[in-house]
Amino acid sequence: MNRACAALIFVVLSLFGCGGQDSAGTIPVAVPTDAPVGIITVPVAISPGPGPGPVSGGPSERCANGNMPVAWVNIELFTVTNAHGQPRPFLPSQLSLMGPFYKGEALRFNASGRDRFGAATNGCTDEGPRWHVSPPELVEWNSPRGWMPSARVVGGGIVTVTAEFEGGTLDYPLRLLLVGITGSQ
Repeated sequence: MNRACAALIFVVLSLFGCGGQDSAGTIPVAVPTDAPVGIITVPVAISPGPGPGPVSGGPSERCANGNMPVAWVNIELFTVTNAHGQPRPFLPSQLSLMGPFYKGEALRFNASGRDRFGAATNGCTDEGPRWHVSPPELVEWNSPRGWMPSARVVGGGIVTVTAEFEGGTLDYPLRLLLVGITGSQ
């Protein structure tokens, strides 16, 4: 291989490698050891192109706090305590309706945010998701915001629980059967 080809290969490799560039847009390239010692400076026009865009439908840049934004939110019923404050067992269900839950019981929910790569994230704020229940008159929230809020059952019927956070997509809503009478447990 002649020296001109070797120099050209080094120039091409340096464009994709770790080499630095000065303010004039030139890249220093080392010449093979059998050539006279020195550095060849080759002017290269560098134009910044568009950076990688977000994955379709999901935020891509880090928040000011260093976290990734929330792309989707998963919610679940975490614990149930009876009207006397004692935890009671319940069956987490893959069915479309969970319950029954009785008047006076406290339902603690849990949410987890995921970034566009599927990794856990708290997102750009520390407030956590905003929770909604429909119809709203069947529960009283301790706070409708946070990663693990609780709500007390105050009426009977079927409710749908959702959460929203930074525009992330909710995996699925929860549907709960609430009974308007105090349970025997």
